[in-house]
Amino acid sequence: MENKIAEIKNKLESVGIKNPYIDIQNYRYRDFRDFFDKKEDLFELMRENLDDVEFFEFEELRYNLENIEITDSLFDSIKDWFELKGDDRDWEEPKKYFIGKKLGSLLGDEEFEKLVNEFMDDELDTELASSLFDYENYDYYRESNGFESLAYWTIYWSPQIEDVELALKCGLVPFKYDGEFLLALGGCGMDLSPKLDAYMGLAWGQISKDSQLFRQKDYFEYVVGKSTTEEVLKEIKLNEPKVKISYTLNEDSKKDE
Repeated sequence: MENKIAEIKNKLESVGIKNPYIDIQNYRYRDFRDFFDKKEDLFELMRENLDDVEFFEFEELRYNLENIEITDSLFDSIKDWFELKGDDRDWEEPKKYFIGKKLGSLLGDEEFEKLVNEFMDDELDTELASSLFDYENYDYYRESNGFESLAYWTIYWSPQIEDVELALKCGLVPFKYDGEFLLALGGCGMDLSPKLDAYMGLAWGQISKDSQLFRQKDYFEYVVGKSTTEEVLKEIKLNEPKVKISYTLNEDSKKDE
């Protein structure tokens, strides 16, 4: 890229344009405030009106289940769960294929719905439940990922596009208050803005120029993960780079092309 800029600069200077400024834009940029509305002073109101706070418990649990890595013992527990329901499929051949993959690659929508509903209703086989999670009490899990997660940082964000699964993918806490879709950072003590930037980039295909993605990519990856970072870069990348050239005509004028 530096060689390309130098080539363009040399050509411009050869026709009498001195000290041109060349900016090559590879990504779609948009102001952060165009996508997010900042919501402050809501925490106390929500605490006083808990019935108006809604969490996406089913979606969150399903997302977490889909992304669990299949181990040998988990595969056997899933197999036993299916057999208890009268499923007579041949499980031996595909076992080697699925070990190490995500649970989402093994189960379909209907099967996930049954699994999640049984787990939420405390009807899931104990062996399978313990294979899926390190904790036994789902009520504690739901509470610790519910209202408690809104208390870490009490500034929330209302996005232009609502996407629960995408919010979970970016490490955000999606919820509704009084019918409005909001996002919480779910943590504090460090810069968690990459979560919001990742959500904006994946949902809108645009991102702020000031994002940590361009300033400290390693840190961005640390917050949202390498795979999510690569997805963001792919989503916001322009099909063809845009070249902006600024040059001085005289002491009092400047022209952009």
